[in-house]
Amino acid sequence: MTDKVVRPFGDWLREQAAGSTHDELSEALHALVEAVQLTGKKGSLTLIVEIKPIDGTNTDTLTVSDRVSLKAPQLARPRSVFFADKSGNLRRDNPNQLQFEPLREVPAPAPIVTPKAVTP
Repeated sequence: MTDKVVRPFGDWLREQAAGSTHDELSEALHALVEAVQLTGKKGSLTLIVEIKPIDGTNTDTLTVSDRVSLKAPQLARPRSVFFADKSGNLRRDNPNQLQFEPLREVPAPAPIVTPKAVTP
């Protein structure tokens, strides 16, 4: 029976890609926490590690590559309301609604003068 010693993952991670994967994950985790706090929505951080032999005959020499994927939550973007015309173009005004003449200023009426009552 052999005693298997498992190297801690963090030890390997600090060496992968000369430490850049560890640094990228640290920055991404920090950004994810900020985005979750800002939006109140969930997000995720994924590390994918791919290991393959350098050639088909030597399975002791391996290449290791990785990919870091950050899915940070986003703030809701504002929406706008548009209407589609008969040609399929978006318009701010409803093309099926009646159009009115533009409003114009109406002059104030002349003051009404009332005669003073004569007292005897």
